[in-house]
Order: sequence, then C-alpha cells, then structure tokens
Amino acid sequence: MIHEANHNAILMDSLYRVPILLATASNFEIEGDRALKATILGLGALTLGAIFAYASGSAAAGKAVYDQSCKTCHGATGVANPGVAKALKIPIPYLGSHDVQAMSDEDIKKVITDGVGKMRAVRSVTGKSADDVVAYIRTLKK
Repeated sequence: MIHEANHNAILMDSLYRVPILLATASNFEIEGDRALKATILGLGALTLGAIFAYASGSAAAGKAVYDQSCKTCHGATGVANPGVAKALKIPIPYLGSHDVQAMSDEDIKKVITDGVGKMRAVRSVTGKSADDVVAYIRTLKK
C-alpha cells in the first residue's frame, strides 16, 4: 500500500510530467508517425483522467462517511430528515437536487468542512474523506 504522503508526491509529479509529455507529443513533425502521436496523446489523456478521477474522491468510501456523519440530517438517500428540518425550522435541501448538484465540488466541500447557515461544520470530515463525500453526493443526482 502506498503511504498517503508518497502517493501525493507521485500524484503531483504526474501532474507535472503528463502535460510535458502531451506538449512534446503534439510537436512531433515526423511524417508517418501519426499513429505514434495519437497513441502518446491518448495515453496522456487517459493518465490525466485517471489522476483527476482519483483526486476527486471515491463515492463508495464517501457513502460510508456519509452514513456515519451526514445521514442523521440529510437522510439515507439525500432526502432530508423531516424531524430535523422541523426542529431547526429550516428547509434542508435534497442533495440530488439541481441546486445542490450545480454547486462546484469545492463549494460542497466548503459547506461540509465550514458549515453554512444552521448547519455546523462536520469536524470529523476533512481532506480526502470530504472529497469522498462529495463524490457520493454526486451519485444522488436526479
């Protein structure tokens, strides 16, 4: 298993190197090497996609964190617990709604980590676990 600090170093190194590979590949001037150029560009794009997919969080891990830290107020499927909404005297938005889903990942993460309105910050959900919860919330989209 890769230690998280080492993994972050590898991730940052990859984010630095892949654009260089793509820039180099896009400048090939050798006639007849279109297939090679296309292969390199395709592999670079796949690598970037994999890096960003990993960096954005795991919905499966996010569900476990959500079930432990969010479900009491936001319900098992993102539909608010009516008792909590009534007690707080506020509407709690459906997490699969257009309004919530239109928020950026960073904005959703900020709501989780800093709180908003009557929602307090969820102190137990930070860093990677917050990214995972955001990934899970994305699966609730209508």
